[in-house]
Amino acid sequence: MKLNIYNLISLLLPIHKRKPNRIGILNMLLSPLVTLINEFYSYRSNTLYVSGITSQTLSLEAYLNYKLDSYNKRIKIRHFQKPTTLVLYNEGESPTNTFVGNEREEAGIKVVVKFQSEFNVLTIKDFEVLYPSTINESLLKSEVLKYKLAGKTYNLIPT
Repeated sequence: MKLNIYNLISLLLPIHKRKPNRIGILNMLLSPLVTLINEFYSYRSNTLYVSGITSQTLSLEAYLNYKLDSYNKRIKIRHFQKPTTLVLYNEGESPTNTFVGNEREEAGIKVVVKFQSEFNVLTIKDFEVLYPSTINESLLKSEVLKYKLAGKTYNLIPT
């Protein structure tokens, strides 16, 4: 419910003091208060909108379009599936049998063990943000970093 100061002025004045000059002077004196109230309502609605943003794709994409490209809505988010990799376990860690050595090599599967830093899988990003080149990249990057989940990687691709 919005507060209407101008109606309150006329309602709170006694009936015998409700003259046009007096109401005009009070309206003039309270107009900065009306400006502050309107700024507060604007801030409140923006804060409520931002607090509802999650890192889900549609929510994040809608927010980026609202914030940076509200007229054309040209920002899109595209997901990628990381390729599956062979994970090796110790006997005590894995509930299933993991074969390394002769049995796998006889089946024609070559097993190569690498350190995690050597995986090329780590260079594949979880999602891409496609945006028009007219949008400021640093502003887009800061907004994506604010709402993306920790551990998720992304690329910014101008279109």
